[in-house]
Amino acid sequence: DFVLAVSEGVVTVDRGAQDPALSPDGSQVVFAVFGKIWVLPIEGGEARQITYGLGWDTRPVWSSDGRFLAYAHQLPAGTDLVIHNLATSGSSVIYHTDKELGQIAFHNKEGEIYFLLDSSQYDSHLWRIPVEGGQAKQLTFTQDWHEWSFAFSPDGEKVLLDHGRFGGSDLYLLSVDDLKATRLTNTPSHEFSVAWSRDGKTQVYIEADNGIDHVTVKDAEGGSGKRIYSCPYDQKQLAPSTLESTAVLCAGRRLYRLDLKSGRCTPIPFK
Repeated sequence: DFVLAVSEGVVTVDRGAQDPALSPDGSQVVFAVFGKIWVLPIEGGEARQITYGLGWDTRPVWSSDGRFLAYAHQLPAGTDLVIHNLATSGSSVIYHTDKELGQIAFHNKEGEIYFLLDSSQYDSHLWRIPVEGGQAKQLTFTQDWHEWSFAFSPDGEKVLLDHGRFGGSDLYLLSVDDLKATRLTNTPSHEFSVAWSRDGKTQVYIEADNGIDHVTVKDAEGGSGKRIYSCPYDQKQLAPSTLESTAVLCAGRRLYRLDLKSGRCTPIPFK
């Protein structure tokens, strides 16, 4: 029931969003709809299409200077990791795999892109590659375990990631330097879609427990998390990058601004 209008071969929709990411200045959201990448002002409105042509485009993310997007481009022959120049609209493929790409993120201090490579529901691990392309390096190796999402600390020295078996995972902190991992949580719920505030003080993630999703805020220095927003499961995703007090939440394939203190959700309408 999300079709609003069909005219001259154009279908207008107001939902269907997935994989949201917030621009570095917080003014825009990039996301995927129907296998293409779109950019939208944070206040909502008319979305602008970025990618065209054959294939299925997902997992968009901004570079820290806001000049580039990286995303996964899936074709029958496999998946490409693409870098798109927003000023010139030019794109280049820096990596190809016959597997699926999960979340992608720029690590600009190191001049690298990190990504999750999904071999199966029991095998998805963290990799990195130089932004100009070259040899990709696998960073995590645990057999029959899975990483679903990750987020960098503001200084780029640590990675927050959820790690576990299918149907349940906990949060870990991974050092970029020596790849040493420290476990942060140990719960029966599935903790995923992690984000880290730009001031470094707050970690945000979603807990799925018995059909209910809880958006949870945690002090990055330690301690237990506080659930600020709960509702039945509806394919929630947090934007990989957050502001100090506001996150972008995708729920039921719609976009929202989420106040990390009050838990109030405000729709971001788009067409």
